[in-house]
Amino acid sequence: MEPVELIRDTALLEGTAYFEFQPGPYQGNHWTRDSVFLAEEVFCYFEPLITRHHSEFDHYNFSAIPASTWKGILSDLEEIAASARAATCVSDLRRADVGFHRAGLDSEFEGNFRSNSDALSKLAHELAVWVRDQLRDHECVSVLGM
Repeated sequence: MEPVELIRDTALLEGTAYFEFQPGPYQGNHWTRDSVFLAEEVFCYFEPLITRHHSEFDHYNFSAIPASTWKGILSDLEEIAASARAATCVSDLRRADVGFHRAGLDSEFEGNFRSNSDALSKLAHELAVWVRDQLRDHECVSVLGM
């Protein structure tokens, strides 16, 4: 299981299985200094809520998500943060619309549940704060998929 964390330094990236959150519209550059990253497995915890608000989202493409759409996503991220803090099992997280995209990931998550759930709560809040900060200067935040 990948560490449940927001990656801010490209030096920490190993391989290419990451989603990049990039301020503003995609300009043809990857792994920019101003971006933050989530391992693919970790991103998938949030993919259901992103897709619900931005129906054009494609796991394998680039999406410039406007500020108006981020408003709903940010609200859901904060709800996931609160739900993860209060959760006592993976079923609680599934009810909060957290995605477990590969077979067995829920069992791995459950194996160290409190630590993983606390990390998920922290991550959801941290990502929401980062996106809000970017939207002060940009009309969108892009999510660069696989």
